[in-house]
Amino acid sequence: MSTVQRDGVRLTVPDTWHTELGSADGVPIVAIAPAAPGAFRANATVTVGAVPPGMSFRDWQSGTDAILPRTLTEYLLLDLEHVEVGGREAVRRLAHHVADGVPVTMEQWAVLAAGLGVTLTVTAATPDWAVLADVAATVGASLELVGEEER
Repeated sequence: MSTVQRDGVRLTVPDTWHTELGSADGVPIVAIAPAAPGAFRANATVTVGAVPPGMSFRDWQSGTDAILPRTLTEYLLLDLEHVEVGGREAVRRLAHHVADGVPVTMEQWAVLAAGLGVTLTVTAATPDWAVLADVAATVGASLELVGEEER
């Protein structure tokens, strides 16, 4: 496993995954599994975005819970639990949806820090999830917010 860090977010990803740092505005980290012929490539994506001033974590996540079923094809929430990331209130969700015609499973962690919403999403083809679930859990458990005092 390798540690990657960008824009106040640090996490650990498999050594064999290709990592892009700062690939797009609001997406500081993307890690992609090696290509396999015809297969959906498992990936871990971190997004960071401003949350309106005064919006609570619960309001932010209630909005997310409303948006996901409208924006992801065949979205089905499988599990939702309240957790902590770096001592901050966070959420972990497990869900199914269809991406480019492929059934996928995603595990997602979201936390609010210094007015920024940070979301880590690990996605894999659903038939591969049994093999990748432990990887997703390891990547999710490694999520850290660093240098908050500078934001």
